[in-house]
Amino acid sequence: MNNLRLSAMALVVGCGMSGLSSGAAFAAGETIVLVGPGLQGEIDFAATLEGQGYNVVTKFESSGGDEDLTGVLNASEISSLESADLVLISRMANSASYSGDDPVVNAQWNGISTPLINMSSYLLRSSRWDWIGSNTVPNQTSSSLVMDVASPSDPVFDGVTLAADNSLVATIADPSRINFQNGIDGGNGSVLARDINGNIWISRYVANKPFHAGSGSATPSGRRMFFMASAGEGGDALGGNLLLNEDGTQIFLNAVSDMISGSPDHSGDFDLDGDIDLDDFQNMMNHMYVDTAVYSQGNIDEYQGVTEDDFLLFRDLYLAANPGSSASDLVMVPEPTTAALLILGGVGLLSRKK
Repeated sequence: MNNLRLSAMALVVGCGMSGLSSGAAFAAGETIVLVGPGLQGEIDFAATLEGQGYNVVTKFESSGGDEDLTGVLNASEISSLESADLVLISRMANSASYSGDDPVVNAQWNGISTPLINMSSYLLRSSRWDWIGSNTVPNQTSSSLVMDVASPSDPVFDGVTLAADNSLVATIADPSRINFQNGIDGGNGSVLARDINGNIWISRYVANKPFHAGSGSATPSGRRMFFMASAGEGGDALGGNLLLNEDGTQIFLNAVSDMISGSPDHSGDFDLDGDIDLDDFQNMMNHMYVDTAVYSQGNIDEYQGVTEDDFLLFRDLYLAANPGSSASDLVMVPEPTTAALLILGGVGLLSRKK
């Protein structure tokens, strides 16, 4: 599979990050455009990303003109978003300014095909961009220092050591200034981590699927991620500043890199050996009906675990990559359990959805 990290470009919308730990750079000149009110914390955030090798261009409201992305976007502003490889929305981006319950504005942002990381839980509300079916945003207490990782094998958590219960302390002081995504239900997204109160800390959404069952037209045109990483409540100049410790920062940078890398190439080469073969098929079947968000385990569409939809996608990829092959190859599975799954429920899928 291709690693696009050395050629990607990212667009970051309004966040502030200071105090990131030093280490190997995650980037080699990829462009991140930062959009938000332009607080000192956001300026620090930009400097930190630059320190990791990203080329950061700011889009601050205080700059005016096309640098201010509040309200209805014009063609030039939309083009600046679409030409990037990642959009990062600041915690301090005023939800009324980037939505205001205006269906045109909401549709514009949800219609951006560029992958987007949103750090504002207020913009997630059903009255804004409608990523979740709730309008409640909880302020947290010191217990929110602890991140409860729901998908520890996801590459977002590479390089950090989790406790036996898959938790870790991820924030620094004053977590009361962090606002998480309220509720237990992640809708159609994959919940990667929560705080210990069950509120969503990190969730990821695939393109062209509604955010949740009640979303209606709220369907993203590109991959989306919610990641609560920076300060919000308090109203001082450090708003938008990073509130993650070294482990939390590692996870955040992994998330940025993951989104910049683009969606998995969807080649079906799960074991990364350069071909699409029955080993990849077996890998997928070993995780059939497992609620995993990990692409390498067979979740091609990154949507609600490994399902028949992933099987159908792999079937088409396998046939295209192996001229002369047959869909009947895909019932030759060594393990009895997975073979039974295909024989009982999967063979009938071979003729579907051509």
